[in-house]
Amino acid sequence: MEGLYQTQRIKDLKDKMLSEPRYASIEQALIITKTYQENEDDPKIIQRAKSLKAALEKMEIRVEPEELIVGNRTAGVRYGVVFPESGSTWVDKEFETLPTRPQDRFNVHQEDIETFRKVIKPYWEGKSLEDVLNQRYGKEINKIAKVVKINQKDHAQGHICPDCVKWLKMGPQGLLDQAEEKLKICKEEQKDFYESVKIVMEGAKHFMVRHHDLIMNMAENESDETRKQTMIKVAKNCKNISERPVQTFHEAVQSTWFLFVILQMESNASSVPSNAGAKPPSSPTAVLRPRSCNTFFKAWNTSVPMRRPSRKEGAPTGRIMNSWKAMGASLCEPPLMIFIMGTGIT
Repeated sequence: MEGLYQTQRIKDLKDKMLSEPRYASIEQALIITKTYQENEDDPKIIQRAKSLKAALEKMEIRVEPEELIVGNRTAGVRYGVVFPESGSTWVDKEFETLPTRPQDRFNVHQEDIETFRKVIKPYWEGKSLEDVLNQRYGKEINKIAKVVKINQKDHAQGHICPDCVKWLKMGPQGLLDQAEEKLKICKEEQKDFYESVKIVMEGAKHFMVRHHDLIMNMAENESDETRKQTMIKVAKNCKNISERPVQTFHEAVQSTWFLFVILQMESNASSVPSNAGAKPPSSPTAVLRPRSCNTFFKAWNTSVPMRRPSRKEGAPTGRIMNSWKAMGASLCEPPLMIFIMGTGIT
């Protein structure tokens, strides 16, 4: 289009992203597995909240000096992530072929394959969403497989509609405060939900502050004074939105991006609803998918394709289509997703 051009900053970021090798990452899978092992007596929603908080506090983070909006679910800009609690049978079968398959290739460290098979996979056998659905509905699903395909039996929800306005107006600190107030007056059966929200918001705040600290450390070694001041501004944005609602457009964009990064870390393949069905292009995140589901995507569009409802019946706001949710098997409901979509027990 006439008048549009690419700045050197964007060109540098794009070149870095496209030139960086892609890897399958088991970092979060290890954190999730360890957290579940340490909290086996907790309710499922508390286990999920604690595992997300642990990932937000422990996973390696990375920022490029040129970035104005920061955050990703892995240190590698286009790494693929394994979610063992949802299901990873196909990953186990295809680990050795991920680097050579026709498309959506991922490099794999041999030690990661060994760790996955010795530490992660054994713990989740019989416990993952994939396994539980097969135990409960396997016969029925197999019977109708020739005429009906039930998607997302081994991975999380696809396109969701979070309440971004509420997130921007309150921020994680405001939502944490609200959850604490609800805990004082809620019914006994509601306490686990609000406790899980507290846990996740604490993790979200820490995630933002970690980015502030990292960028400030980077800025100390930056020789270009203009870039240094920009980095300090980006760092302050991260800390500000961890403590209060947004006050500037820059803070609002950063806060919204953090929301979707955290949703990605909580529940694999959650995407911004749009006609294209792709994530924002500033920091795309790859999604590991089985060979049977592979399609060619442009470099910027690394999410799963958009799913559309029937013409006769619209998709319910804040929910998802064509998945295990339709069967009532919500044994792995992610707390942040429930809360931010306004579908929790309030």
